[in-house]
Amino acid sequence: MISALALATLVCIGDSNTAGGPWLSSGTPTYAQILECDCNVSAHSGFGVIRDPSFGGAGIEVVKAAITEALFKKPDVIVLSFLTNDVQSLYRIDQILEVLGQRYRQARGRGARVLVVPPLGRYVGSGPVVRQWRWKRDEIRRRLIEQVDVIDIVDVSEISDDDYAEPLHLNGLGQAKLAAAVVGMLE
Repeated sequence: MISALALATLVCIGDSNTAGGPWLSSGTPTYAQILECDCNVSAHSGFGVIRDPSFGGAGIEVVKAAITEALFKKPDVIVLSFLTNDVQSLYRIDQILEVLGQRYRQARGRGARVLVVPPLGRYVGSGPVVRQWRWKRDEIRRRLIEQVDVIDIVDVSEISDDDYAEPLHLNGLGQAKLAAAVVGMLE
């Protein structure tokens, strides 16, 4: 899998599914780490991951600084995966998509290929809050093409409800499937 990316500089920008956390079993890598990303971007000359600098803030609040930092690395590919937290935020869908489009164009304007991971999340149940989050996730996914070229949207259809450790966090298998989907976009 990694041979396809061996000569590319790849930067993964995202929220907790990119950075990892306690929901993953000890030693289980995130999709970014599977792509041989190093969580300390300043100490690595090739691949790198930039964590959500707010450690839990809504994606649209923090991703601009992360992209600006990433562009100094002159990456070939930037993977944006910050929409998951925005599903549960108070931001309207139009606001989320507008900011996504700005960040996407910001990164592409510097010559990088930009891949966008649609919002993730396993929302099971029938309560009104869960129904609202599920609708918002699906609506953002549906409307991504308003701001992002369809060829740059990572296909997450292989990720199922069984691939989550918690409602917002992928387990090891889910992380591997997301890494494979990103590689599939680059081959």
